[in-house]
Amino acid sequence: MEKIKPFKDAAEAISHLDNGGRFYNIFTHSNDRSISHSEVGKVAGLYFGKQKEILFLELAIAGLDENSKAAIMDKFDAELQESYNKYKAHDLLPSEVNDKGMVASNVIIKNSRSGRRRCC
Repeated sequence: MEKIKPFKDAAEAISHLDNGGRFYNIFTHSNDRSISHSEVGKVAGLYFGKQKEILFLELAIAGLDENSKAAIMDKFDAELQESYNKYKAHDLLPSEVNDKGMVASNVIIKNSRSGRRRCC
């Protein structure tokens, strides 16, 4: 995974994410109003790893408001929606990591003073 550049709005996110995947993804098509794992993987620069794709997705849409996030999630296909629910990151403060953090789960650590986020 490369450096993540957050999307500025829902339209930008959808246009980048609804990309048809790589050439060998014969069941996905660009601009079909559905976002799949292979399409997220292409933008994230990943070939495998649903959990990493979901972490990328969360960080890429982190700066958007809740309505924009909902508009993007409405485009998820069933498999991506299921993975998103399974691997969604937990937002924790640094002081909560030892008590609430779970091994092998996605975690986004928020700085309590500035609201900035870091992932692990």
